[in-house]
Amino acid sequence: MRAEGGTLALRMSDSAVAHQPPSLALVVLLPNRAGGTQLGEALYRGDAGIGGVGASQRGGQRGHCGTQLLRRGLCRVVGQTTTWRSLLTHLASLEPRSLDLCSRGQHKGAYPAVSACVGSTALHRHPDSVPAVRIAVVGKGGAGKSVISGTIARLLAREGKRVLALDSDLLPGLSLSLGAAPDPPEPPLREAAEKDEDGRWRLKKGIGPVRAVQRYATDAPDGIRLLQAGKTSRAGLEPIMGSVNAYYRVVHRLRRAQAFEDWALIGDLPAGPRHIAFDWAPYADLYVAVVQPSAQSALTARRVARIARMREGVRAVFVANRVTGAADIRRVEELVGEPLLAAVPNDEAVARAERLGLAPIDEAAGSPAVLEIERLVTALAGE
Repeated sequence: MRAEGGTLALRMSDSAVAHQPPSLALVVLLPNRAGGTQLGEALYRGDAGIGGVGASQRGGQRGHCGTQLLRRGLCRVVGQTTTWRSLLTHLASLEPRSLDLCSRGQHKGAYPAVSACVGSTALHRHPDSVPAVRIAVVGKGGAGKSVISGTIARLLAREGKRVLALDSDLLPGLSLSLGAAPDPPEPPLREAAEKDEDGRWRLKKGIGPVRAVQRYATDAPDGIRLLQAGKTSRAGLEPIMGSVNAYYRVVHRLRRAQAFEDWALIGDLPAGPRHIAFDWAPYADLYVAVVQPSAQSALTARRVARIARMREGVRAVFVANRVTGAADIRRVEELVGEPLLAAVPNDEAVARAERLGLAPIDEAAGSPAVLEIERLVTALAGE
């Protein structure tokens, strides 16, 4: 055991990890891109169902920071505990001035889900430990889908993931939340489409999902690639129909493209259930239904989640947005009929970024809303 960077760290061998007693949580440090360290997912074992920070609540399993990462020196165990209370006490003793611990209430079981933030950085896992995230963000118009999807994409990219942002919303939003350049007047994907002899749109010969992304996706910050169906203008839908049809065909081939096997795919869908029903996000394993604390927003979220769950192997979770306190969270959970995966607070800094057309992660970094979306990214990786 030794001190590293002011934090007590203990490097453990594979055999030591393999023989930990049941119901033991191990807190780990992981490297970040700046060359420092940050608290990460804990290893966890045992039948009692006590999970590590950021881990799911299933007992008898081990978190993704396992023996391979330990062997490579990419994570170090810095503490161990048999209860959540002693875990929190231990974390607070490690970083007494910068660690902010906050209870998140009950989460799918008898144990409280806990979020911990070190300075302005929420808990992250090492990129190697995060499975490919493939989500579609849905909900009622104005619920904040683009802000959440754009910020999720930026956070994943900063963790070292290759990210493809997919924008099928015909109204502006995702490019602004990503901090990308303004939407082009003519969608680049239009060049990938042509009409056949019957006047139906199709992809040009030789254009598959890989080539479509290489040629027609645009760049966004942190190395993100952005593929868009197109945006409506005063001329209506006619000028972008080729692009819209090409987009639909490309996204239906993404799952079969090995080149994107380890990419994070983050989709921003238009308001309402129509695009879910017509399968505009076939790449998604998980739908994130964004809900504001209102009956209309909750009704839409329940409807889109129900449609998404009709597809084999597809799951849906609810995320509240612009909540003002515990009462709003309870109300949303009552309205949707199940626990929330995250609750993003009403945040003036994020609202200001939206008014200015700036990315919240750039304009409001460290704000409560962005920190909660960071926690959401960790939770999504465990879903």
